[in-house]
Amino acid sequence: MRLNSLKTMRAKYLLIVVLSLSLFACKEKQNSNSVKEENKEEVQTYFSITEYFVDQWNNRRGNPYTLLRIVTLNGKSDSAFVVMDSTLWFSLRAKFDAADISDPKFLGKYKDEIFNDETTETNHIYFEAKEPNLFMQKMDISVDMFNDKVKSVYVETREDKENYAHTQKLQYIPDRIFQFQESERSSDAPDKELRIEYRFDY
Repeated sequence: MRLNSLKTMRAKYLLIVVLSLSLFACKEKQNSNSVKEENKEEVQTYFSITEYFVDQWNNRRGNPYTLLRIVTLNGKSDSAFVVMDSTLWFSLRAKFDAADISDPKFLGKYKDEIFNDETTETNHIYFEAKEPNLFMQKMDISVDMFNDKVKSVYVETREDKENYAHTQKLQYIPDRIFQFQESERSSDAPDKELRIEYRFDY
């Protein structure tokens, strides 16, 4: 499904790449009051997963969907058909929302680049955390280079605490699949490997 003004968004990220590369070089100059005022007038942000899923739902609500849910926990699988309604949609997007980095506070905390894959005819907007303690570690937005439609959203997250580690790999392919892979390691409980798929096409 086409994102609103995706060409504008792509141009925006080209600007973000330049801004992020020059962010620390300009740090000393930004100490003046005049520059701080200028920065308030225009705030650049990274890609917003939250806004993207709002757009996706606005174009889907009211349309009947039945999805195939497959849950695999530590190698054992179970499946069921579920109806896509607003409750299910918001529960699915919640994991992606938690990884949203569109708040200006995240600027400069991620390496970002835009590259083309001629083999798959896809443009990619890619982010990778500069610090291991950031929740969202990697994000890749793939976009069809001819029609500007988002082909997939892929996210990796990590949460580390004392004697506990939780990682996630999240993927959404419009009209095809929601996929969640989670791994938990704890000194107080058995390891947990969970994979959940919601398939539109089955």
